[in-house]
Amino acid sequence: PLLLTSGMHVARDMAGEGEASWKARLEKAGFSVTPILEGLGESPLFRQIYIEKARKALRTECPRDASAYRES
Repeated sequence: PLLLTSGMHVARDMAGEGEASWKARLEKAGFSVTPILEGLGESPLFRQIYIEKARKALRTECPRDASAYRES
């Protein structure tokens, strides 16, 4: 799974030692598992891609006239 941030969900549900975690399930199925407990937001390269996509979306989807956002 690709997550922007890593928190309790990652530590407990995905990479935890409990039988219900994804790590435990995959190991039980015979896979060797090495969890990486950081989100994609911690990667400088991914952050740059994310920022560029946000900038592009703002340029193409937002009207240039800010009056569209003013309350009547």
